[in-house]
Amino acid sequence: LKKAAAPGNSTSENRSRQTAPSSCATEVTPSCLQDLYQIPTTPATQSSNVLGVSGFVNLFANNGDLQTFLRRFRPDLAGTTFSLETLDGGENNQDPSDAGGEANLDIQYTVGLASKVPVAFISVGENNTDGLDGALDEANFLLSQSSPPTVLTTSFDVNETDIPLDLAT
Repeated sequence: LKKAAAPGNSTSENRSRQTAPSSCATEVTPSCLQDLYQIPTTPATQSSNVLGVSGFVNLFANNGDLQTFLRRFRPDLAGTTFSLETLDGGENNQDPSDAGGEANLDIQYTVGLASKVPVAFISVGENNTDGLDGALDEANFLLSQSSPPTVLTTSFDVNETDIPLDLAT
């Protein structure tokens, strides 16, 4: 693994930009991100590391969409999948008409960039009362596990005005 360039190190930044495919100017693919951030494509060897991907508000990670994504952008990883953990009534509906959105995108890019790192999709359902669409429940759920994911990625937001003052405080 190469050390990432320090901010302002124009030589390293320029080298990464120069090696990135020209298509990166118009679309972001796993190969663009790998080149720009010097992410290795070699398979991971530490099987105890796990990446957790949050899914909220009935957004699901469709395995069929993941396989299509991998065949197109990372054929060396085709067949790679993810495990599922649920809380607060969460599920992972595989109906293609329900797939899409942030959770699907997050799974595709996480699996597509983290070459062979085990990935767990954590589906948080609507049966929560934490005031944060289940984010606090998810944190407590993971803290209660003996081996929680090593890294958790969450690409969702809540409007600050929607958070009760007592919870914000």
